[in-house]
Amino acid sequence: MFSGKHLTIAARLLHKARILLWIPGFFLLWTAAGCGPKRKNAVEPAFYYWKTNFRMGGYEQRTLQQTGSKTLYIRLFDVDWDERQQQPRPVGLLQPSPVQDTTLTCIPVVFITQRCLARLQEKDLPVLASRITQLMAELCKGLQIKPPEIQIDCDWTKQRADLYFALLRQIKAQAFVQDKKMSCTIRMHQVKYTASSGIPPVDRGLLMVYNMGNLKKYGPANSILDLKDAKDYMKNIGQYPLPLDVALPFYHWGVLFIRQNFGGLVYNVSEDDFKKGDLVRIKGDLYLVPKPVEAAGYSFKPGTEIRFEHPDRDMLLDIASYIRPRINDSAFRLAYFHLDSFALRRFSITDMNAIREAFQ
Repeated sequence: MFSGKHLTIAARLLHKARILLWIPGFFLLWTAAGCGPKRKNAVEPAFYYWKTNFRMGGYEQRTLQQTGSKTLYIRLFDVDWDERQQQPRPVGLLQPSPVQDTTLTCIPVVFITQRCLARLQEKDLPVLASRITQLMAELCKGLQIKPPEIQIDCDWTKQRADLYFALLRQIKAQAFVQDKKMSCTIRMHQVKYTASSGIPPVDRGLLMVYNMGNLKKYGPANSILDLKDAKDYMKNIGQYPLPLDVALPFYHWGVLFIRQNFGGLVYNVSEDDFKKGDLVRIKGDLYLVPKPVEAAGYSFKPGTEIRFEHPDRDMLLDIASYIRPRINDSAFRLAYFHLDSFALRRFSITDMNAIREAFQ
């Protein structure tokens, strides 16, 4: 028969056992609720090469080396619509020279314009797919590369989605692509409106986190990257059914306005290219040119207004931190757009590496 003292000791032991049994369950719940260690992503750095002459000089080689980039997306040509001949035709063909760095993985890219897609008919697709891949093969031979993947770049609309997807299937069926993976670019509106935009029939998508605003709208803005808009577009990125890589903007330009109407773009131009007195600030990054000015190789007439657009390090760190926990894939490429000394001059190697690390 147990005494009162024995019963008290037994009760204490039972209470401790209940605590020990309960703690592991609490730990599991705490971890499942997202309070455990953060997921570590494997982020592979890459670059786009978006010029018509392929030349890898010292700057390009050092940038690839110092960022640890072993993948290069190389634009080969655009497919546009020839109004005179009433058929698609290649424009802006790359002038290839052999890729000397045999450690690089080179992925050829073909850009299809919206104008071309709008004019295409289904009967055009087999011939177009054949011609695209034949020209790709020829240019890859000039580059002396054997790509494991090809990429198609096109900002398709919901009205032309079925036709574009049919073209992608035709391209994928060509002999040149048989032993390769196929990816395509994905705009942010195509992630937000997945149901109406459709899912392209490819192996991977590459999400372009830039060019989201109305470029031609007058006033202070940043059509390259607006954080509020970008986050709104990508809030459901984790539900996108394709595995995704990510491309970020590392470029800048000036948007011209004449009497508040869109007047074109000037590339790789910033306010730093102008002397004191050359510009009068209107609001934000919108400036007036009050007199004839020469800057960055361009001539500007009096009365021209320029909106300088660019992302900065803090913006890209912010967007990386937003995407990191939301993207489904724990292993993906981060592509910097694009490999050019003028485009990249606002960013240091330290900046680029820090932005990649923010995705990890």
